[in-house]
Amino acid sequence: GGREYGPDRKATVLKLVETFSGQGDVSEWLEKVETICKLHGVDNEADLLYVVTLRVTGEAYRVLQQMSPQDRRSMQAVKDRLKEAYEANMFDAYDLFKARTWRKGESIDGYASALARLADLSGGATPKLLVAAFVSGLPANARNVIRSTARPGELRWSDAVRRARQIVNQMALSNAEQCLAMENQAQQESIQ
Repeated sequence: GGREYGPDRKATVLKLVETFSGQGDVSEWLEKVETICKLHGVDNEADLLYVVTLRVTGEAYRVLQQMSPQDRRSMQAVKDRLKEAYEANMFDAYDLFKARTWRKGESIDGYASALARLADLSGGATPKLLVAAFVSGLPANARNVIRSTARPGELRWSDAVRRARQIVNQMALSNAEQCLAMENQAQQESIQ
């Protein structure tokens, strides 16, 4: 059941919950909202609905305003409507899954999580297909190292992610060392 909480807690929750305007992953946003609310004692449907309603903006707010007043008072109806409007359908998710690659600056674990989520939204993928898609989306040097050291069909998801993390971290360290060496060389040349 819900606990009583004061205005300070309510204000804290509202500050912590990001707004949702229709951009981004609606399911992930709803999960975050529920997690933040539960951690702060906002754990009944009415309070959760209050927070969601106040943190939805722009187009997403207009979508909720189109709901009947009765449905707007139901957290489940609000969640269902937001997911209907903004969650990728199976076909869109599959297109995103096929095109998804690691992005410079993104953590390997973030990339792996995003790819796995898209696979789930598109109807699921076998473990081997998920590993193949993951490795194919890595930078060429990391992809080539993993392909050359793994036996086809025997690379497990957790091993692929761990190995990619090691390789990308080594690449970043190597790039940093190269930049430092170039900077040192430039300083030496400017002294002479």
